[in-house]
Amino acid sequence: MPTGQPLVWRWLFALALPLARLAAQSTSNTSSCQALLGGVNVTILLVADVGTFTGTAEGSYYAQALQNSATVDPGSTPCASWSHGTIFGQPVALIATGIGEVNAGICTTDVLRCGSFIKEVIFSGTAGFSAQVGGAVDPSDCATPNTKGAPVKIGDVCITPFAVNWNCRLGSFNEACAAFPNQCGAPGYDVGPGVSSLFGQCFFDMYAQADVALSDELIKAAVSPPPTNSVGVSFPTPASYLTNYTSSYWSLQSNFSRSPLSTAPTLTNSAPNVWDYTVCAETDSQYFWTSLPWDYLGRSYIAMTINQALNMSAEASSVLAVSAEEGVGFLAAMYKYAGMTGGRMIPHTQIRSASDYTYLPLQFDGVGFWSQDPSLSAIDFSQSYSFAIGTMSSAVLKMLQTRCVATNGAASPTCSLSAGQGVTDTP
Repeated sequence: MPTGQPLVWRWLFALALPLARLAAQSTSNTSSCQALLGGVNVTILLVADVGTFTGTAEGSYYAQALQNSATVDPGSTPCASWSHGTIFGQPVALIATGIGEVNAGICTTDVLRCGSFIKEVIFSGTAGFSAQVGGAVDPSDCATPNTKGAPVKIGDVCITPFAVNWNCRLGSFNEACAAFPNQCGAPGYDVGPGVSSLFGQCFFDMYAQADVALSDELIKAAVSPPPTNSVGVSFPTPASYLTNYTSSYWSLQSNFSRSPLSTAPTLTNSAPNVWDYTVCAETDSQYFWTSLPWDYLGRSYIAMTINQALNMSAEASSVLAVSAEEGVGFLAAMYKYAGMTGGRMIPHTQIRSASDYTYLPLQFDGVGFWSQDPSLSAIDFSQSYSFAIGTMSSAVLKMLQTRCVATNGAASPTCSLSAGQGVTDTP
C-alpha cells in the first residue's frame, strides 16, 4: 500500500481478511452464534458510544428495555460491548461498536460471522444536524437568507440506509478556505467522492427493497402514537436548558439574518421531527467541523448520494447534513458481506438524532457577508446528547412495540414497559 494513502484504504484492508474468512464458511457455527446472539432471526441494535463521550451510553435506553439479558465475554469480540435478550418478546442483540468508522467496520464484520442468524440491523446514534433544510444561506446567492427551509430541533431524527464519506476530496487549503472569513461560501476541491480510484468507496447508496421497507417501518413507528391499551413508548421531555438554548439559537438567527423563519422551532413536549432518506443521510468524518461552508459541502455530498440511490434531483438547498462518524464503516462491512459467497444483503437502516447544530447562529450584514455569532455559548453536550439518545431510542422501541402488539395484542404484558424500563409514557 503506498505511503500516505487515505485512512479509508487502511480500514478497508483491515476488513478484508476477516471478511475473506467469512466467505470461506458456508454457515456459521450454530452453537457459537446462538451463544452470541441468543437465538435466531435476531434484531441487531448497533450503537457506537458506551459512555466515553459524556458518560451516557448510546444504548442506555435499549439496555433498560432488554429482558432476559446475557452478556458476551468482551474478550471474544472486538466490539466494545455485547449483550442479548428480548425486547417486547423479540430476540435482540445490543452491541456497541466503539466510536469511529474503523471500530464500526471491524465490529460489524465480527457480528456478520453470524449473518444467517440475523433478521435485521439498525445502527442508532447521535449527530450534528444542519439547523434547517438547505442551510442558512446558499453560496449561489449570499445576499438572500434562506427563510423557507424547514428548521431542525435538537432531538430530531434522520432515518436512512445511506451514507457518504465527507473526507473524500483532494484539494488545497486555499481552495477549501477561499471564502474565509465569509461563512457564505462553497469549499473548493479538485476531485471529490466519485473518484474511487483515489479514495475507494465513498458513496454508500446501495440498497435492497427490504432496507427501504425497514426504514419506512421505523419512520411510521416514529411518527405514530404509542399503541393503545399498553404502556407505550414515548419521546422524552426536554430539560428547560434545551428549551432555552433552542429559543436563543433561533432568536439570534432570525435577528441577525433580518429574515426570520415563519416557523422557527420551539422545543417542547411535542414529538421530534422525523426526516427520511429523501431529505437526509449521514455525512461521515472523524473531523468535527462547525461552519456553514462545511455544512454546505456535507449537504452537497448527501444530495449526490440520494440522487444516485433514488434517481432523484436533490440539491444542497433541499437536504439536511447529518454529521456523524460510523455509518461508512458499518455500511462498508454490510456491503462486503452481501457480495460474498453465502452472504446476503441483510435488511438494515440507520437512525441518527440531533444533539447539536453544525453551525452557530449567523450574523448578516445585509449585503452578502456572513459571520458566526459568538454570543451563544457552545451547547452543553451532557444534556443535549442524553436527550438525543432518548429520542432515537424511542423511535426504535416504538417500532418493536408496534410489532409486539400486532402479534400479541395491546393487552399483552409482553408489549408494555415498566416505569424506568426504557422511555415510557408513564412516570
